[in-house]
Amino acid sequence: MDLATIFPTALGLSMDCFAVAIAGSLSMPDLSSRQVLRASFSFGVFQSGMLALGWLAGSTIVDVIEGFDH
Repeated sequence: MDLATIFPTALGLSMDCFAVAIAGSLSMPDLSSRQVLRASFSFGVFQSGMLALGWLAGSTIVDVIEGFDH
């Protein structure tokens, strides 16, 4: 993958996270600092976990897809 593909993909994913952060802060304005930290940590763990699962799934089924790849 080249930089021209990676950059828009990263920008789109970061905008998704930004939208969730804005929606969360508007819907729950009186959260304590501890609650905000816990929510952001949970969201970050979930995002990195989905990244790792996607990489694992992709590297696992690469042999199956390789036969159909052009």
